[in-house]
Amino acid sequence: MKNGSHADVARYRFEKAILTLKEGRDAFALRNYGNAVGRAYYAIFSGMRALLAVRNLDSKTHSGVLSLFNQHFIKENLLPKGFGKLARDAKNIRERADYGDFEIITRDTASEYVEKADEFLKKVEVVLRDLLLAANGRNRNNKK
Repeated sequence: MKNGSHADVARYRFEKAILTLKEGRDAFALRNYGNAVGRAYYAIFSGMRALLAVRNLDSKTHSGVLSLFNQHFIKENLLPKGFGKLARDAKNIRERADYGDFEIITRDTASEYVEKADEFLKKVEVVLRDLLLAANGRNRNNKK
Protein backbone atom coordinates (compact mmCIF):
# COMPACT_ATOMS: atom_id res chain seq x y z
CA MET A 1 0.00 0.00 0.00
CA LYS A 2 2.36 2.55 -1.31
CA ASN A 3 0.06 5.56 -1.46
CA GLY A 4 -1.89 6.51 1.63
CA SER A 5 -2.49 4.89 4.98
CA HIS A 6 -4.22 1.57 5.47
CA ALA A 7 -7.34 3.51 6.47
CA ASP A 8 -7.20 5.57 3.27
CA VAL A 9 -6.86 2.42 1.16
CA ALA A 10 -9.72 0.75 3.04
CA ARG A 11 -12.00 3.75 2.52
CA TYR A 12 -11.06 3.98 -1.17
CA ARG A 13 -11.79 0.29 -1.71
CA PHE A 14 -15.11 0.54 0.10
CA GLU A 15 -16.15 3.54 -2.01
CA LYS A 16 -15.17 1.52 -5.07
CA ALA A 17 -17.38 -1.33 -3.83
CA ILE A 18 -20.36 1.01 -3.47
CA LEU A 19 -19.83 2.41 -6.98
CA THR A 20 -19.46 -1.09 -8.41
CA LEU A 21 -22.73 -2.16 -6.81
CA LYS A 22 -24.42 0.86 -8.36
CA GLU A 23 -23.09 -0.28 -11.74
CA GLY A 24 -24.62 -3.69 -11.02
CA ARG A 25 -27.99 -2.11 -10.27
CA ASP A 26 -27.73 -0.07 -13.48
CA ALA A 27 -26.92 -3.21 -15.49
CA PHE A 28 -29.87 -4.97 -13.88
CA ALA A 29 -32.19 -2.10 -14.83
CA LEU A 30 -30.97 -2.47 -18.41
CA ARG A 31 -31.69 -6.23 -18.24
CA ASN A 32 -28.02 -7.06 -18.61
CA TYR A 33 -28.18 -9.78 -15.99
CA GLY A 34 -24.76 -11.29 -16.66
CA ASN A 35 -23.10 -7.94 -16.11
CA ALA A 36 -25.25 -7.35 -13.02
CA VAL A 37 -23.96 -10.52 -11.32
CA GLY A 38 -20.42 -9.62 -12.37
CA ARG A 39 -20.64 -6.18 -10.81
CA ALA A 40 -22.29 -7.66 -7.69
CA TYR A 41 -19.31 -10.01 -7.32
CA TYR A 42 -16.79 -7.22 -7.80
CA ALA A 43 -18.62 -5.12 -5.20
CA ILE A 44 -18.23 -8.00 -2.75
CA PHE A 45 -14.60 -8.46 -3.79
CA SER A 46 -13.80 -4.77 -3.22
CA GLY A 47 -15.59 -4.93 0.13
CA MET A 48 -13.42 -7.86 1.19
CA ARG A 49 -10.28 -6.03 0.07
CA ALA A 50 -11.36 -2.93 2.00
CA LEU A 51 -11.48 -4.95 5.21
CA LEU A 52 -8.18 -6.64 4.45
CA ALA A 53 -6.53 -3.24 3.93
CA VAL A 54 -7.21 -2.28 7.54
CA ARG A 55 -5.06 -5.23 8.57
CA ASN A 56 -2.44 -4.55 5.89
CA LEU A 57 -3.40 -7.74 4.03
CA ASP A 58 -4.03 -8.39 0.35
CA SER A 59 -3.52 -11.05 -2.28
CA LYS A 60 -2.75 -11.05 -5.97
CA THR A 61 -5.51 -13.58 -6.62
CA HIS A 62 -9.24 -13.67 -6.06
CA SER A 63 -8.98 -17.01 -4.27
CA GLY A 64 -6.26 -15.55 -2.04
CA VAL A 65 -8.46 -12.58 -1.11
CA LEU A 66 -11.31 -14.97 -0.31
CA SER A 67 -9.03 -17.15 1.80
CA LEU A 68 -7.69 -14.17 3.79
CA PHE A 69 -11.20 -12.80 4.22
CA ASN A 70 -12.42 -16.13 5.60
CA GLN A 71 -9.41 -16.45 7.89
CA HIS A 72 -9.49 -12.92 9.32
CA PHE A 73 -13.16 -11.97 9.28
CA ILE A 74 -15.34 -15.08 9.10
CA LYS A 75 -13.35 -17.36 11.41
CA GLU A 76 -12.96 -14.47 13.87
CA ASN A 77 -16.78 -14.07 13.82
CA LEU A 78 -16.64 -10.45 12.67
CA LEU A 79 -19.05 -11.28 9.85
CA PRO A 80 -21.63 -14.05 9.36
CA LYS A 81 -20.30 -17.42 8.18
CA GLY A 82 -22.59 -17.30 5.17
CA PHE A 83 -20.64 -14.36 3.75
CA GLY A 84 -17.67 -16.55 2.86
CA LYS A 85 -19.98 -18.87 0.93
CA LEU A 86 -21.72 -15.89 -0.68
CA ALA A 87 -18.40 -14.50 -1.92
CA ARG A 88 -17.38 -17.90 -3.33
CA ASP A 89 -20.78 -18.43 -4.99
CA ALA A 90 -20.77 -14.90 -6.45
CA LYS A 91 -17.30 -15.53 -7.89
CA ASN A 92 -18.53 -18.76 -9.49
CA ILE A 93 -21.65 -17.21 -11.01
CA ARG A 94 -19.60 -14.28 -12.31
CA GLU A 95 -17.18 -16.69 -13.97
CA ARG A 96 -20.07 -18.64 -15.51
CA ALA A 97 -21.61 -15.40 -16.78
CA ASP A 98 -18.32 -14.17 -18.24
CA TYR A 99 -16.86 -17.39 -19.63
CA GLY A 100 -19.60 -20.01 -19.88
CA ASP A 101 -20.75 -20.93 -23.35
CA PHE A 102 -24.50 -20.47 -23.73
CA GLU A 103 -24.76 -19.43 -20.07
CA ILE A 104 -27.92 -17.46 -19.38
CA ILE A 105 -28.19 -15.54 -16.14
CA THR A 106 -31.83 -15.08 -15.19
CA ARG A 107 -33.46 -11.99 -13.81
CA ASP A 108 -34.08 -13.78 -10.51
CA THR A 109 -30.44 -14.84 -10.17
CA ALA A 110 -29.19 -11.35 -10.96
CA SER A 111 -31.65 -9.80 -8.52
CA GLU A 112 -30.58 -12.24 -5.80
CA TYR A 113 -26.87 -11.45 -6.17
CA VAL A 114 -27.31 -7.69 -6.41
CA GLU A 115 -29.39 -7.71 -3.23
CA LYS A 116 -26.99 -10.04 -1.42
CA ALA A 117 -24.08 -7.79 -2.41
CA ASP A 118 -26.00 -4.85 -0.95
CA GLU A 119 -26.54 -6.73 2.32
CA PHE A 120 -22.87 -7.77 2.34
CA LEU A 121 -21.66 -4.19 1.92
CA LYS A 122 -23.98 -2.89 4.64
CA LYS A 123 -22.46 -5.33 7.14
CA VAL A 124 -18.93 -4.70 5.87
CA GLU A 125 -19.46 -0.97 6.36
CA VAL A 126 -20.26 -1.49 10.05
CA VAL A 127 -17.23 -3.72 10.65
CA LEU A 128 -14.99 -1.42 8.64
CA ARG A 129 -16.13 1.62 10.62
CA ASP A 130 -15.49 -0.19 13.91
CA LEU A 131 -12.03 -1.34 12.81
CA LEU A 132 -11.08 2.14 11.61
CA LEU A 133 -12.30 3.71 14.86
CA ALA A 134 -10.33 1.18 16.88
CA ALA A 135 -7.21 1.75 14.76
CA ASN A 136 -7.62 5.51 15.09
CA GLY A 137 -7.86 5.16 18.88
CA ARG A 138 -4.69 3.05 18.98
CA ASN A 139 -2.87 5.58 16.80
CA ARG A 140 -3.88 8.45 19.10
CA ASN A 141 -2.77 6.53 22.16
CA ASN A 142 0.58 5.74 20.58
CA LYS A 143 1.22 9.43 19.80
CA LYS A 144 0.73 10.58 23.40
